Amino acid sequence: MEAQSSTHLSAVSGADSALPERMPPSNLEAEQALLAAVLANNHAYEKVASFLQPDHFTDPAHSRLFEACRTLIERGQLATAITLKNHFEQDGALAEVGARSTWPNCNPRTSISWT
Repeated sequence: MEAQSSTHLSAVSGADSALPERMPPSNLEAEQALLAAVLANNHAYEKVASFLQPDHFTDPAHSRLFEACRTLIERGQLATAITLKNHFEQDGALAEVGARSTWPNCNPRTSISWT
């Protein structure tokens, strides 16, 4: 019986290597909600910092925003819509992150002009 179980397991594990590569699931609304939570309370970053990386975000703009939040928070600075805008203006990446279309939607309580 053990031989039959081990044969079955090896057949199953062998089948895994033949599977096509799959894209991980994505949820842009969840990404936006997480970014909004970090902005609303920078302590929320501490809850996800040990496992969440910028490259885990599907939207490249969300990835850059999370990376900027991480940079500011780990320097002991506040990550807010205003400090992020300043951060991206200083490195010339404000247009690159698509702030005009993506970022204001992440935190509906924040209304600032990105121009």
